[in-house]
Amino acid sequence: MILFLFPMSRKSRAQNVIRQHMLYSLATGFIPIPLVDIGATTWVQMRMLKKLCEIYDQPFEIHQLRALISALTTSLAARMGASLLKIIPGVGNIGGGLSMGVLSAALTYALGDFFVFHFEQGGTLENVNVEQGKAYIESKFKEGVEKAKAMKDQSNIKEKLQLLKELKEEGLITDEEYEKKRKQLIEQL
Repeated sequence: MILFLFPMSRKSRAQNVIRQHMLYSLATGFIPIPLVDIGATTWVQMRMLKKLCEIYDQPFEIHQLRALISALTTSLAARMGASLLKIIPGVGNIGGGLSMGVLSAALTYALGDFFVFHFEQGGTLENVNVEQGKAYIESKFKEGVEKAKAMKDQSNIKEKLQLLKELKEEGLITDEEYEKKRKQLIEQL
Protein backbone atom coordinates (compact mmCIF):
# COMPACT_ATOMS: atom_id res chain seq x y z
CA MET A 1 0.00 0.00 0.00
CA ILE A 2 1.33 3.44 -0.92
CA LEU A 3 0.62 6.29 1.43
CA PHE A 4 0.73 9.83 0.16
CA LEU A 5 1.77 12.33 2.72
CA PHE A 6 0.28 15.72 2.23
CA PRO A 7 1.69 18.58 4.21
CA MET A 8 -0.81 20.07 6.59
CA SER A 9 -2.05 23.54 5.80
CA ARG A 10 -0.90 26.35 8.03
CA LYS A 11 -4.42 26.67 9.38
CA SER A 12 -4.57 22.95 10.27
CA ARG A 13 -1.20 23.14 12.01
CA ALA A 14 -2.38 26.26 13.87
CA GLN A 15 -5.59 24.54 14.98
CA ASN A 16 -3.53 21.63 16.33
CA VAL A 17 -1.39 24.09 18.28
CA ILE A 18 -4.52 25.68 19.75
CA ARG A 19 -5.94 22.29 20.80
CA GLN A 20 -2.66 21.30 22.42
CA HIS A 21 -2.48 24.54 24.38
CA MET A 22 -6.13 24.28 25.42
CA LEU A 23 -5.18 21.03 27.14
CA TYR A 24 -2.29 22.76 28.88
CA SER A 25 -4.64 25.54 29.97
CA LEU A 26 -7.12 23.00 31.36
CA ALA A 27 -4.31 21.62 33.49
CA THR A 28 -3.29 25.05 34.84
CA GLY A 29 -6.70 25.33 36.48
CA PHE A 30 -5.66 22.69 38.97
CA ILE A 31 -2.69 24.62 40.29
CA PRO A 32 -3.75 25.00 43.93
CA ILE A 33 -2.18 28.40 44.57
CA PRO A 34 -4.46 31.35 43.79
CA LEU A 35 -3.16 33.72 41.08
CA VAL A 36 -0.26 31.40 40.20
CA ASP A 37 -2.68 29.58 37.91
CA ILE A 38 -3.31 32.81 36.01
CA GLY A 39 0.41 33.29 35.50
CA ALA A 40 0.71 29.71 34.23
CA THR A 41 -2.20 30.22 31.83
CA THR A 42 -0.63 33.42 30.53
CA TRP A 43 2.63 31.53 29.94
CA VAL A 44 0.70 28.82 28.03
CA GLN A 45 -0.98 31.49 25.90
CA MET A 46 2.35 33.20 25.20
CA ARG A 47 3.83 29.87 24.14
CA MET A 48 0.84 29.19 21.89
CA LEU A 49 1.08 32.60 20.25
CA LYS A 50 4.82 32.13 19.71
CA LYS A 51 4.09 28.87 17.86
CA LEU A 52 1.33 30.54 15.82
CA CYS A 53 3.74 33.33 14.90
CA GLU A 54 6.23 30.70 13.73
CA ILE A 55 3.58 28.97 11.59
CA TYR A 56 2.55 32.26 9.97
CA ASP A 57 6.10 33.61 9.63
CA GLN A 58 5.40 36.50 11.96
CA PRO A 59 8.17 38.03 14.07
CA PHE A 60 7.69 37.10 17.71
CA GLU A 61 8.03 40.03 20.08
CA ILE A 62 7.38 38.90 23.65
CA HIS A 63 6.60 42.38 25.00
CA GLN A 64 4.26 43.13 22.12
CA LEU A 65 2.40 39.83 22.55
CA ARG A 66 2.13 40.27 26.31
CA ALA A 67 0.57 43.71 25.74
CA LEU A 68 -1.81 42.30 23.11
CA ILE A 69 -2.93 39.44 25.36
CA SER A 70 -3.57 41.90 28.15
CA ALA A 71 -5.51 44.25 25.89
CA LEU A 72 -7.53 41.50 24.21
CA THR A 73 -8.56 39.37 27.17
CA THR A 74 -11.52 40.95 28.82
CA SER A 75 -12.51 38.08 31.09
CA LEU A 76 -9.65 38.46 33.54
CA ALA A 77 -12.05 39.37 36.35
CA ALA A 78 -13.92 36.06 35.91
CA ARG A 79 -10.62 34.18 35.80
CA MET A 80 -9.44 35.97 38.94
CA GLY A 81 -12.71 35.07 40.68
CA ALA A 82 -12.25 31.39 39.86
CA SER A 83 -8.64 31.59 40.99
CA LEU A 84 -9.52 33.23 44.29
CA LEU A 85 -12.30 30.66 44.85
CA LYS A 86 -9.46 28.24 45.61
CA ILE A 87 -8.93 30.01 48.92
CA ILE A 88 -12.11 28.38 50.30
CA PRO A 89 -10.99 25.17 52.06
CA GLY A 90 -12.09 21.87 50.52
CA VAL A 91 -14.64 22.83 47.89
CA GLY A 92 -12.61 25.82 46.74
CA ASN A 93 -9.77 23.77 45.32
CA ILE A 94 -12.04 21.41 43.40
CA GLY A 95 -14.61 23.96 42.21
CA GLY A 96 -12.01 26.61 41.47
CA GLY A 97 -9.85 24.13 39.61
CA LEU A 98 -12.67 22.93 37.41
CA SER A 99 -13.97 26.37 36.53
CA MET A 100 -10.52 27.92 36.20
CA GLY A 101 -9.36 25.14 33.88
CA VAL A 102 -12.39 25.43 31.62
CA LEU A 103 -12.26 29.24 31.58
CA SER A 104 -8.54 29.23 30.87
CA ALA A 105 -8.87 26.71 28.06
CA ALA A 106 -11.82 28.63 26.58
CA LEU A 107 -9.89 31.88 26.65
CA THR A 108 -6.85 30.15 25.14
CA TYR A 109 -9.08 28.82 22.34
CA ALA A 110 -10.67 32.21 21.64
CA LEU A 111 -7.33 34.03 21.70
CA GLY A 112 -5.66 31.47 19.44
CA ASP A 113 -8.61 31.41 17.06
CA PHE A 114 -8.51 35.19 16.81
CA PHE A 115 -4.83 35.22 15.87
CA VAL A 116 -5.31 32.46 13.30
CA PHE A 117 -8.20 34.44 11.78
CA HIS A 118 -6.11 37.62 11.84
CA PHE A 119 -3.03 35.99 10.29
CA GLU A 120 -5.14 34.15 7.67
CA GLN A 121 -6.53 37.55 6.60
CA GLY A 122 -2.95 38.79 6.03
CA GLY A 123 -2.76 40.62 9.36
CA THR A 124 0.40 41.08 11.37
CA LEU A 125 1.14 41.80 15.00
CA GLU A 126 1.59 45.42 14.02
CA ASN A 127 -1.96 45.92 12.74
CA VAL A 128 -4.14 44.13 15.31
CA ASN A 129 -7.35 46.08 15.90
CA VAL A 130 -7.79 45.59 19.63
CA GLU A 131 -11.49 46.51 19.72
CA GLN A 132 -12.34 44.11 16.89
CA GLY A 133 -10.14 41.50 18.55
CA LYS A 134 -12.01 41.85 21.84
CA ALA A 135 -15.34 41.42 20.07
CA TYR A 136 -14.05 38.37 18.17
CA ILE A 137 -12.67 36.78 21.35
CA GLU A 138 -15.89 37.41 23.25
CA SER A 139 -17.87 35.84 20.41
CA LYS A 140 -15.65 32.73 20.43
CA PHE A 141 -15.38 32.38 24.21
CA LYS A 142 -18.65 30.43 24.63
CA GLU A 143 -17.60 28.09 21.82
CA GLY A 144 -14.29 27.69 23.66
CA VAL A 145 -16.11 26.78 26.89
CA GLU A 146 -17.99 24.00 25.08
CA LYS A 147 -14.78 22.71 23.47
CA ALA A 148 -12.96 22.82 26.83
CA LYS A 149 -15.77 20.92 28.58
CA ALA A 150 -15.67 18.28 25.83
CA MET A 151 -11.89 17.98 26.21
CA LYS A 152 -12.26 17.60 29.97
CA ASP A 153 -14.97 14.96 29.49
CA GLN A 154 -12.84 13.05 26.98
CA SER A 155 -9.88 13.02 29.35
CA ASN A 156 -12.22 11.67 32.07
CA ILE A 157 -13.32 8.90 29.71
CA LYS A 158 -9.69 8.01 28.98
CA GLU A 159 -9.03 7.77 32.72
CA LYS A 160 -12.11 5.55 33.17
CA LEU A 161 -11.00 3.29 30.30
CA GLN A 162 -7.57 2.95 31.89
CA LEU A 163 -9.12 2.11 35.26
CA LEU A 164 -11.44 -0.41 33.60
CA LYS A 165 -8.47 -2.07 31.94
CA GLU A 166 -6.64 -2.29 35.27
CA LEU A 167 -9.71 -3.82 36.94
CA LYS A 168 -9.87 -6.49 34.24
CA GLU A 169 -6.13 -7.20 34.45
CA GLU A 170 -6.42 -7.62 38.24
CA GLY A 171 -9.32 -10.04 37.80
CA LEU A 172 -11.81 -7.79 39.59
CA ILE A 173 -14.23 -7.78 36.64
CA THR A 174 -14.99 -10.40 34.00
CA ASP A 175 -14.18 -10.09 30.29
CA GLU A 176 -17.89 -9.62 29.56
CA GLU A 177 -18.23 -6.84 32.15
CA TYR A 178 -15.10 -5.19 30.75
CA GLU A 179 -16.36 -5.28 27.15
CA LYS A 180 -19.83 -4.03 28.06
CA LYS A 181 -18.52 -1.04 30.06
CA ARG A 182 -15.76 -0.29 27.52
CA LYS A 183 -18.35 -0.05 24.72
CA GLN A 184 -20.49 2.27 26.85
CA LEU A 185 -17.53 4.57 27.51
CA ILE A 186 -16.42 4.63 23.88
CA GLU A 187 -19.94 5.59 22.80
CA GLN A 188 -19.56 8.72 24.96
CA LEU A 189 -16.62 9.92 22.86
